[in-house]
Amino acid sequence: MNLATNFDEFRKALDMNSLNMFNIVYADKKDNIFYISNGRLPKRNPAYNYLDVVAGDKSDAIWTTYYTQNELPQVKNPSCGYVVNTNHTPALATCAQANFPADRIDPYINLRAGINNRYTRFVEQLIKQEEFNFQEFKQLKFDLTISRTTPFFKSLHVLFSIVPEQYPHIEEAIQLLQRWDGNANATNTTAALFMLTMENVFEMQGYGDEAFIKGVGEVPESVYITAIERASHFLIKYHGSIKTPMSKLLYHERNGELHPSTGYPDALCPAYGKHAKDGKYKLIFGDTYIHFVKFNHQGAETIETLLPFEKTRTCEQYADELEMLNRRELKKMSLDKAEILKKSVKRYHPAKPTKK
Repeated sequence: MNLATNFDEFRKALDMNSLNMFNIVYADKKDNIFYISNGRLPKRNPAYNYLDVVAGDKSDAIWTTYYTQNELPQVKNPSCGYVVNTNHTPALATCAQANFPADRIDPYINLRAGINNRYTRFVEQLIKQEEFNFQEFKQLKFDLTISRTTPFFKSLHVLFSIVPEQYPHIEEAIQLLQRWDGNANATNTTAALFMLTMENVFEMQGYGDEAFIKGVGEVPESVYITAIERASHFLIKYHGSIKTPMSKLLYHERNGELHPSTGYPDALCPAYGKHAKDGKYKLIFGDTYIHFVKFNHQGAETIETLLPFEKTRTCEQYADELEMLNRRELKKMSLDKAEILKKSVKRYHPAKPTKK
């Protein structure tokens, strides 16, 4: 795949069917864009429930063939000019008229059959204008808004129907949650309360990340009340107020130290964490490798990246890159060998062992 010089060569590499999984997005200087929900997926007998234990005494339960790449959900060069996947259903990867037919996707291929906030919010922003310059496009990625039109948000109808006056000890907290505009930036003073409340709901109901796609189901009002009480108690205990900005709560760890960070569960700039010391919330996963590329007719004109690696000290300048991560500041990269060697911190050759 990395050695491909055009789409045909890239596709030929994929057709080897040697990758077990991965959503793949491709773009090149010829204005080709491509998305495939890739995987080495067996063709199974639909008579069996493969989410349960399958008896080993039936030969027709054994798969012997795999889906080819042509049979997997994919989109190439849609007329609307974009492809996208945010770990949601591969049946929605572009505009409606160009999507891969949903009836051709077997259920065990479409394991995340639905949409999440990241997909919804991206499309909401994308359809606002016909074209984006490079800077405008980059800004889409770091959006921190939770859309009220997602299945997840709509499933919170019980929360929004609670009568605040019936619970005077948390009346203000309920009102804040019901009026929240979905903004989860560093200065927002309701986003933390919402995040902690939903964390408690997920914990009490036994939900995982799939709730961001499927919704939370019929959660009793009593569960929301307990969740709000716990979230309010936490914020008051550690931060003195239920109106605590996210900047006081969210941190990530690097070499044993906590550093302020940004992000939000299921936002386009995602961040998922767990409780740490002194009322802080330590990130455990979120953005991995952010990569922006601007093409001209010769190839990649501009490459900018953001690497949030937290535990591996890769070079002497890692502290500088940490500050860039905290500010969501991108680093320009180059494919020019001479420039790379000139700026390199260390050099080595994998075929030449280091002398002791």
